[in-house]
Amino acid sequence: MRLLSTAAAPALVFVTVWAFRFLSMGALENDHFVALARAHQMLHGDWPVRDFFDPGQPLAYLTSAAAAALFGPTLLTDVALATTLLALASVLTYTLAYRASGSVLVATAAVAVGLAVSPRLYNAGKLLLPLGAVGLGWRYADAPSVRRLAALAVWSALACLWRHDYAVYIAVPVMVLLMLTHDRTLARRRIVFYAGLCTACLLPWFLYVQWAGGLGAYLASAVGFVVTEGQRTVAWWPDDVRQRSAFVALMGIPIVAMVLARRSRGPLTFAHIAYAAAIALVANIVLLRDVIVTRMPDVIGLVAVLAAWIAGRAISRQLLRTAGIVALALVSAFIVIRLASQGYGMPTPAKVARRFATVSDLLRRGAPEVIPNRERLPLIRYLESCTPPTSRVLVSGFGPEIPVLAHRPFAGGLATWIPGYYTHPAEVERAAARLLHERVSIAVMLEGAAAFTESWPALAADLRARHFVERSWRLDGTTVVVWVPDDVAARSPSAPPSC
Repeated sequence: MRLLSTAAAPALVFVTVWAFRFLSMGALENDHFVALARAHQMLHGDWPVRDFFDPGQPLAYLTSAAAAALFGPTLLTDVALATTLLALASVLTYTLAYRASGSVLVATAAVAVGLAVSPRLYNAGKLLLPLGAVGLGWRYADAPSVRRLAALAVWSALACLWRHDYAVYIAVPVMVLLMLTHDRTLARRRIVFYAGLCTACLLPWFLYVQWAGGLGAYLASAVGFVVTEGQRTVAWWPDDVRQRSAFVALMGIPIVAMVLARRSRGPLTFAHIAYAAAIALVANIVLLRDVIVTRMPDVIGLVAVLAAWIAGRAISRQLLRTAGIVALALVSAFIVIRLASQGYGMPTPAKVARRFATVSDLLRRGAPEVIPNRERLPLIRYLESCTPPTSRVLVSGFGPEIPVLAHRPFAGGLATWIPGYYTHPAEVERAAARLLHERVSIAVMLEGAAAFTESWPALAADLRARHFVERSWRLDGTTVVVWVPDDVAARSPSAPPSC
């Protein structure tokens, strides 16, 4: 056990988590393609902000775009990247939980819990960035120095570029940490230094934004996106008992940790725990929306670390060891049962190698087994095979996977036009200006034509002026409304045409 507390443990955690997530992967969710569509749009030659809307998440798709440029624009590349980020988040969970509890078993159980709840691949940044902020904040609280604060400021800036609202979610707890760590005068100086360095790190991006489309319009659009998303945030007492229990547990653990930390005399002081708890509480409030149980994986890392600290402080070493073994056994059993239910059985080197080759091939080909909404494949194959590579596709309704899998750029500046988003007159005007100079092969109306024409009449008018005709195409048991050029509509009134 002692060996696992050394540098070998994080490496073992990384390899184990990476292998488990990759080998047990099923079909990707639609949401995975939201950032990926923007990444691939850049490979088609478009520039962020200038040529397509950015909701304030540039680093998320720039990272995917860089990986795609280096290793190829396939699903395999993006899944490998996301799996790597999730594995790094698990390494941070183990490292922080081990420090918090002093127990290898508890730290391993914290990682296992994260595996059991199975965070979505596209949410890797939601786990990694706050955990990294906790690690750097604890390092600063251990021995405050300008250099350590600078590292925390750079990480905060990276988090802000991943999602601009992270600037608040991480920066505010950092300021709380500085006020708890220093006297008032020094805390103010350090806050000014921290804010100044964060601003300096963000300046190149915002200078680019000013050049590409104007900072004011960009920030207004990003704020509008956050507000629309925030309308789905759970801000009420859940009615469902299961949801209510999950919400109480996720909110209660950081609060209990803060209360217990008031009397903490260990290496983790009240400043350490209050800082981590503040990040956890903000993350819970912001990220727990819709169905809480399904959003729980997005915040489980922070909560697991604080639960590990509570266990290490409140339970005797013998009981802690027993509790760690029980928790690890239960979660391990859950994972084994899940693997068995998916037909993997007991892993052997030969089975692992075959599964790795199979998953890699499915992702590289974009096979039906790994994509969402397989009934849309005939439409995707039509776009991929029968339309010019430089022609664009406009998608109304939630279908960001369509342009990605068809290897076609999206039209008007958005991969998927969802009612309620980007309906401000200035945003519609920018979209119409972009669409005016774009060659569009098809408009896919996943929610029907009325939803699109009512939300964006100017864009609908542009397509009508191009003599686009409405048709209903049958796709493997479902029907989708499309707008296509009149010659295509005449040849194929009820199904995608063959080349």
